[in-house]
Amino acid sequence: MASSMTTAAIVKLNVGDKIKDQFVVQKKLGEGACGTVYLVRGIKNAKIYAAMKAEPALQNKDDEILKMEVFVLKKLQKSKHACKILMSGRTATYSFVIMTLLGKELGELHNFM
Repeated sequence: MASSMTTAAIVKLNVGDKIKDQFVVQKKLGEGACGTVYLVRGIKNAKIYAAMKAEPALQNKDDEILKMEVFVLKKLQKSKHACKILMSGRTATYSFVIMTLLGKELGELHNFM
């Protein structure tokens, strides 16, 4: 069951895909049972790089994990220890949240240790 959940949680985007005409996909950072994470860059301000987490749009809105993550992140926006939400929303095929980057990728840190 876990493997089908992982497959279902993958949102496939291509380098260059635009997100609501505000961000453009640079590369895929990773994927897992709770969604796919991409590095995105601002279109109007190319100096802005951020992480975009996406999950497929689900028939049952109560099953959306990302919706709960966004709710929690919104509660933590004043904390210096949490990502800042730059944008969140939905398309016809997926839900997403774009947030600030917090240092190195986890894979890099794991390899360092």
